[in-house]
Amino acid sequence: MTAQVGIYFDRSEKATQVMQDAGERALRIVHEAQVVAAQLHGQADGALRELRALGEPVVEIAGMVDIPVSEVKAALARAKTTSTASGPGTPDVEVVEVVEKEMPAGLGAGPDDVGEEYGWAPDGVLVGE
Repeated sequence: MTAQVGIYFDRSEKATQVMQDAGERALRIVHEAQVVAAQLHGQADGALRELRALGEPVVEIAGMVDIPVSEVKAALARAKTTSTASGPGTPDVEVVEVVEKEMPAGLGAGPDDVGEEYGWAPDGVLVGE
């Protein structure tokens, strides 16, 4: 009985830690995605600004990219703010290289991998089975 109680507390603590670590990794992944997405949206706004600078009317740009005129105007306003903030001599559109990262161990790989990360191996026996 004592061994089973010990297993319960050990596994409960480790399960909580695994979930906490996974949550922290997920937050980092979401943050990285938001940073890259913001850069890509900035580039998209810059492309619309360049179309406008080439003399294309806002209505025509909206038709070309299949978005409402109001969204084109908002993108142009954002692009103007971004280019002003970047200052003279700074390119308005920055090319971003997206680098794929290897998925961290224990993230959806299964219980064996999670156990390896935390230095324990599931014994395959669960109480009540």
